[in-house]
Amino acid sequence: MNRSDDGSIFINQDLGNFAKFQCELAYPHNGAELDGIVFKSHQMEVKWDIYAYGSFFYFARS
Repeated sequence: MNRSDDGSIFINQDLGNFAKFQCELAYPHNGAELDGIVFKSHQMEVKWDIYAYGSFFYFARS
């Protein structure tokens, strides 16, 4: 994965070797649909990129 990817490579990927957690996260949100990049780290010290597709959030090491 390179820094210009939008995280869509994670959609329908076999998550057998990844951790999957059911949880109830709550963040202030304006109600707009999240689809694609939610947060992209801007420097190496920020460790995670966050993507949203469907009803899933994907957290990937930057």
